[in-house]
Amino acid sequence: MYTFFDKFCAAIVKLEAVNITLDYVQKRVEETQNSKSTSVILNVHLLMEKIQSCLNSSKDKKNSQTLALTVNSAQVDTVTADNNMSDSACESQSDCDCDSFCDEA
Repeated sequence: MYTFFDKFCAAIVKLEAVNITLDYVQKRVEETQNSKSTSVILNVHLLMEKIQSCLNSSKDKKNSQTLALTVNSAQVDTVTADNNMSDSACESQSDCDCDSFCDEA
């Protein structure tokens, strides 16, 4: 009878050890799953930020190209207006010293 109880107690101790090991393994699995899902979420957020920055930079490029075209157009208009003023100034004076300037323009 005592041997039966000794074997029964030994089996219960082993079962408790197995349960403790299973609990430990389950916790480690959950920690690993949580860390993997967290890193995936962080990578998705990082990817979203990169996509948004690329989209914003392309919008900024378009805006800067539009601004550059506007500035270039304004510069051309200014140069044209300056040339017209210089030409009319030279034409209005018969003994103008700016003939060489008007010819260069």
